Amino acid sequence: MPVIAIHPELNQLLAAHRVQIFQPREHMVQLNAVPTGAGFSKPCTNVLLRQQLEGGPWEVFVDDNLAYAGDNSERTRLFRGTRR
Repeated sequence: MPVIAIHPELNQLLAAHRVQIFQPREHMVQLNAVPTGAGFSKPCTNVLLRQQLEGGPWEVFVDDNLAYAGDNSERTRLFRGTRR
């Protein structure tokens, strides 16, 4: 199975924050313990990135219990409803 290449700078950033990276399938990447920042319901979350069709858009999923209560309206919009 080909491994998805991660840009070296992004890979360094993820390593600095001790984010665990897994690729369970060819068009899927799982990131565990991703820091969330101020205003979120918990300090870190898991992120699943999935591509349905080769060359198509990627879907991004976060933990079901992740919520945002800060004052950034764009983040409020993104984290309302289903965590997808």
